[in-house]
Amino acid sequence: MIRTVTRFRVRLMLGAVVAAAAFAAPLAMRAPAVAQIAPSTSAPVSTDPRAVMPRTKGWAQLAGDLPVDPDVTLGVLPNGMRYLIHKADSQKGKAALRMVIVGGSMNEANDQAGLAHFLEHMAFHGSKNVGDGEMQRSLERLGLRFGADTNASTGPDRTIYQFNLAKNDNASLDEGLMLLREIGSELNLDPALMEKERGVILAEIRMREQPMQVFQQQYSKRLIGDHPYGLNPGGRPEVIQTAPIGRMKAFYDAYYRPERAVVVVAGDIDPKAIEAKIKAKFTDWSGRGAPGGDPDPVMTKPDVPQFYASAIPGMPLATLQLNWFEPYHPNMSSKADRRKLLVEGLGSSAMQSRMSAITEAAGRPSTQMGAIGANAVVGVTSGWSMAASGVNDAPKTLALMISTLREVRANGVTQAELDQTIESRRASMKRAAAAGNTAPSEAVAGGDAQVAGNNASFLSAQQNLDLFEEQVKTITLSEVNAALKAAGPGEPQVNYFGPADLPGGVEALKTAYDAAMKTAVKAYAVAVVKPWPYTDFGKPGKVTERKKPVDIGVGEGVTFVRYANGVRLTVLPTQLRKNEVLVTLRFGNGRLGMPRDSMTASDMGEWIWSSGGLGKLTRPEQQQSLRTEAIGVASGQADDAYELGGRLTPERLDRQLQLMTAMFTDPAWRKDEWDDTMRLADEADKSTPFTAGSVAGREMGVLTHNGDIRWKANDSALRHSWKPEDAIAFMKPIVATAPIEVIIVGDVKADDVIASVAKTIGTLPKRSTAPEPKGLRDVKFPAATPSPIVLTHKGPATQGLVFVLWPTTDIYADPKAHRVRVVLASILRGRAFDKIRNENGKSYSPGQTVRAERVLPGYGYMGLQVDAGPDAADGVFAAVDAIVKELQTTEVGADEFKRTIGPQIESAKAQRQENGFWMSNLENAQVDPRVIAFQRSAMADYESITPADVKAAALKWLKPETEWRLKVVPEGK
Repeated sequence: MIRTVTRFRVRLMLGAVVAAAAFAAPLAMRAPAVAQIAPSTSAPVSTDPRAVMPRTKGWAQLAGDLPVDPDVTLGVLPNGMRYLIHKADSQKGKAALRMVIVGGSMNEANDQAGLAHFLEHMAFHGSKNVGDGEMQRSLERLGLRFGADTNASTGPDRTIYQFNLAKNDNASLDEGLMLLREIGSELNLDPALMEKERGVILAEIRMREQPMQVFQQQYSKRLIGDHPYGLNPGGRPEVIQTAPIGRMKAFYDAYYRPERAVVVVAGDIDPKAIEAKIKAKFTDWSGRGAPGGDPDPVMTKPDVPQFYASAIPGMPLATLQLNWFEPYHPNMSSKADRRKLLVEGLGSSAMQSRMSAITEAAGRPSTQMGAIGANAVVGVTSGWSMAASGVNDAPKTLALMISTLREVRANGVTQAELDQTIESRRASMKRAAAAGNTAPSEAVAGGDAQVAGNNASFLSAQQNLDLFEEQVKTITLSEVNAALKAAGPGEPQVNYFGPADLPGGVEALKTAYDAAMKTAVKAYAVAVVKPWPYTDFGKPGKVTERKKPVDIGVGEGVTFVRYANGVRLTVLPTQLRKNEVLVTLRFGNGRLGMPRDSMTASDMGEWIWSSGGLGKLTRPEQQQSLRTEAIGVASGQADDAYELGGRLTPERLDRQLQLMTAMFTDPAWRKDEWDDTMRLADEADKSTPFTAGSVAGREMGVLTHNGDIRWKANDSALRHSWKPEDAIAFMKPIVATAPIEVIIVGDVKADDVIASVAKTIGTLPKRSTAPEPKGLRDVKFPAATPSPIVLTHKGPATQGLVFVLWPTTDIYADPKAHRVRVVLASILRGRAFDKIRNENGKSYSPGQTVRAERVLPGYGYMGLQVDAGPDAADGVFAAVDAIVKELQTTEVGADEFKRTIGPQIESAKAQRQENGFWMSNLENAQVDPRVIAFQRSAMADYESITPADVKAAALKWLKPETEWRLKVVPEGK
C-alpha cells in the first residue's frame, strides 16, 4: 500500500489526514489478541462478579493461566510495591527505569484539579536527600538529557517517571533507583517552590490549549458522562493559581504509596542483581495516612441524546463516531480471554479489509472508515465503536457505516476473508517473533510501564505466536461471525465533530440513520484478491562499478554500487536490529527542483504520482494483494529529492523493491481523488489559524529561507486554480528519467541486496545525467530584524510563541564547528530553561534548534523557540539577550559543561546503534565524500570540545547584528 508522508509545502494540506486519525480514535482501544499488551483486570466492582484483581494489588498475570515472558521477572515486595524487570539487551550497555504511580487526575478531589500534574513537576524540585534542581543535574552528569531521557507525565489514571540511562553501570542504576525512591516517599513539597512553579504549570496548560483538547473533552462527556477520567489532566487554572501546598501533600500521601507503585527496569541488565537493588531500596517504604481510592467505573449509560453534532473551530477534519455502551467489565488474564479477543479481532480485521473498497465505491464520502471494534478504558468503561475520519458527507458516511455493519451482521464475512486475515496476522506475528527482543531499552521500559499501570498480562513475541497458533486452529467462521453479530448491541450513539456546523445538524444524522436502518440489506460481493502482478521486469541490470566496503565503525562497512542504467546503490549490512531492513529510494531534485518564480501544480506532483495506484491494480486492490506481505511505501519530498521508504524483514526485500519499481514502470496517474484532496486541503487551511504552533509551522519555512517560494505553503485560491493534468505533466518526466539513489541498511547481505536491486530498479531505462540547473541551491538566511516579525493566530488569547535565530553555515563547512554549535545550543536552551521557565515561570519548555544544511551551501541557523504568553515576548527577548551576553563574556563552568557535553556524547553513541540513523545519514554518500568523513569524525569532535570552544562559538555566531526575531500572538495583540 502507499502511505503519503509529505515533507514540503503541501504538507500542511495533507498532514491533516494524519491528524484526523488521532481525532477519530476512541478513548482507548482494547488490544486485540495479537497484541503483546493484553487487556487487564481492574479494581473490583461489586456489581460485576467477574472482577478478579485490582490494578493496585499483585500481578494479575501470576493469578491466571498465561505464561510469563522468560525475559521478564515479576515481583511484589511485602509492602505491596510491584516491580517488573525486563532483560532486553539489544542496546549493549544501556538500561531504562520507570516508576508508575497508579493515580492521576481522575483521583483528584474537586479542589485538587491539576495537583497530580503539579505534583509531577514538584518531584524535580527537591526531596529529603536531593536539593532543588539537583535531580536533573545529577542525571545530566550521568549522560541523560532533560526532556528526552529524564521526564515525567501525568494522565487520568497514572503518573509515570522516566529515566533512560546512558549506561547500565552500578553507579547509574543505583542513582536512578535512589531518585525514584525519593520521588515516591521523600519529596519536600516546599511552598516557596510551589509558588515559583505555578507559572510553569499555567504556561503548560496555555500551550496545550488545542482544538484536540476541546474535542477530547466533548467526546469523553458523550462516552462516559461526568466520570473524572474525562477531565483535563493539566488541571483547572484557578486551582493551579491558588491551591495551598496542603492539598498537594494530601494527594501525595494518598496516592504515592508502595501498593500503588510499580518500578520497571529494562535493558542490558542482570535481573537478579536488579531485583536485589530494588528490594534494598524500596522494601522499607510505607504509606502515610489513609490510602486513596479509585472512582467507580461507568456502569450506567450516560444520559445524553443519541445524536450529537459539534463545531470545533480549528479541528483539522471532521470525524463521525458510532459508540455502543456496555456496563464496565474487566478482562481476565487468561487464555480463554485471549481467545475471545482473538475471535473478535479476526472478525473486526476481516470486516476492515472491505472498508477501503466500500468507501472508494461510494465516492469517498470520508477519507477513512473503520470496522466495529471493542472500545474500553481499563477500570473506567467498556463498549464498542466505529469511526470515520476526513468526513465530507456526514449523512452519506453514516448511512454507509450502518448499511455495512447491518450486512456483516446479517451475512458475516467469508471464509476467504477470514483466511486472509489469519494469514496476515500470522505473518506479522512471525516477523515479530523472528526479530526477537530488539527494541531499544527505553521503548521496552515505556511499553512495560503501560502494562504495569493497567496490571495487564503480556507475552513475548514468540509466546504470542505460539498461543495464536494453538488457538486459531479451533476458531471457526461461524464463531467469528457470531462475534461480529454480537458486537455493539442496541442503538449506537452517533457523534459528529467537525471544524464547522454540520449542514442540517443532528436532524440530518437522524434522518440518514433511520433510512439506513430501514433499507433492505444487500449482500456484499467480495472481490477476488488479485495476485501480485509485478514480479518480472526483464533482464537484470548490469553492475558497472562496485567499490570495496568503506568502514564507518558499524556493520560490515558501506558498499557503493552503480548499475548500467545509472542507478546508484548504497548498502550497509548491520546486526543492529535482527530481521530489520530499511529501504529508501531517492530521485529527482525534490523541493529544489520546483519552480522558483511561481507556485504551480508542481506542488501536487509527488502526491498524484504516489497516491494514484498502479496500472494493473487500484489502490484497494493493491492493499488486498499485499495484505499478507506487510510491506508498503511511505512517500514524500525532501529538499533535494523525492523519496520512497519502507521498513521490512529480509525475506520481503524482493517484494518491496518490486513495489517500488512498479511505481516507476506502471504508475496509474489516477485523478479521481483530486477533488477530495483539494477539500481536505481547504479544511486543513481553515484549522491552521487556531494555534500559535500551526501558524508558525505554516510560515517559518518561507520566512527562514528569505522568501524563497519553494518553501512557501500554498493556499486554497492557488490550489483551486490548478489542474491534475498540470501536476502529472510536471512529475512524469521526473519519474521517467531522474537519477535514482537506493539506500538499504539492516540485516542483509550485500551480495543479496545487489542482486535484488539488479532485478528491479536496475532494470529501469537509463536515467538522465544532465547537469543540475544553475543557481538551484542559492538560498540565504534572511537579514536581521530590527523589530520582531509578528504573526497572529485566532486561538486562545493567552497563547504565544517567540523565536530567536542566528544564521550560521552548512554542515560540511567545518564539522567540528557544527558540533560546537550543537553543544552551544544545548547550553543556551538549558539557561533559558532556568531563567525563563524556572526563575520567571514564563514558559513551559524552551526548545533549541540547530539547522546546518547538507544540500544548501553556506545555509544554516541556530536559536531558541519559547512558548510564552503574548505579553511576555519582550521579556523573553531581553532574557535571551542577557543569556547570550553571559555566554560571550564568561566561559561555561566545568560542571555545566560536563552536564551538557556528556549527554550529547552519549546521545551520539546511541544514535549510531540505530539503522534509521545510518539510513538518513548515508544520503549522497556515493557522490560526496564529505558524508562519510563527517560521520567518522563525530565522536572525536565531541570529545575534543572545550568550554573555550563554546565561548568562541557564541562570539562568532550569536551576533546582535544578525539576530532574527519572530513572535506569534493572538489577533488584536
